Amino acid sequence: MSEIMDDQYHLFYSTQEDNLRFLNLFFDLPSASDEQFNEHFKITAIPLWFNIFQQGQIRNFIIGVEFTKNIEEKILKQLLAGVARHRKGIL
Repeated sequence: MSEIMDDQYHLFYSTQEDNLRFLNLFFDLPSASDEQFNEHFKITAIPLWFNIFQQGQIRNFIIGVEFTKNIEEKILKQLLAGVARHRKGIL
């Protein structure tokens, strides 16, 4: 991601300083059949680490997270398939 601040909150440090804060990750995934964005998911997570990396003139951030509850296997498979399709498109 290109930003690590959300208004006055740092997405990593704010959650480390207050254990009542966490991240809600929202995903809109296409269905396998028609590639329309018709599946919506919310996953709650706590950031564990973050790194900064430079890609040309653009500075980006990577955040490693721990999910706060078990994710259904179906949802996890759909998320991993969506990531794989995305990576194929940008490589």
